[in-house]
Amino acid sequence: MKWICNVCGFIYEGEVPPDICPVCKAGKEAFELLESGLSLPDGHQLGAARQLDARVVNALKERLSNDTREVAQYLAMARAADREGYPEAASLFERLAREEAQHAARLVELLGEQVHDSTRTNLELRIAAETGECADKKALADLARELKYDAVHDALHEMAKDEARHAQALNGLIARLFPQD
Repeated sequence: MKWICNVCGFIYEGEVPPDICPVCKAGKEAFELLESGLSLPDGHQLGAARQLDARVVNALKERLSNDTREVAQYLAMARAADREGYPEAASLFERLAREEAQHAARLVELLGEQVHDSTRTNLELRIAAETGECADKKALADLARELKYDAVHDALHEMAKDEARHAQALNGLIARLFPQD
């Protein structure tokens, strides 16, 4: 069950509301049961393609692979355009990357394999993934340093730090959104 604090909007998950809101410190009486959903005629659904013909599912997975690759390619092209002094080309490449990322996101939703209905679960999974990526990139950066591939080391080492920052930001969000745990 979900409960909402009428004072600050904090949402609590549990059988009964907490005695005190962990955000604004309002008492138990400030909480109301949050209805489980709106009565809507239609909406997006995770995993709508799960039970479809294998040919369709496989084609969707291929499209996902292509779209995610295109995001990286467009962003790399944007960086190259900026280096050449073509900011308008860089902006176009960045916009196209965002559109391809949206395509990929819709495909992930259709497939329902890399996303969950629970924001908390999604946050926890991303923390684990970012932590793993941090470790993997750091290990590869160390190997590149050992082999004296300075440019590769520098890029991977910086990316490993980015992955750590991502995990920290996600972890901070969990702590703020779900303070009862």
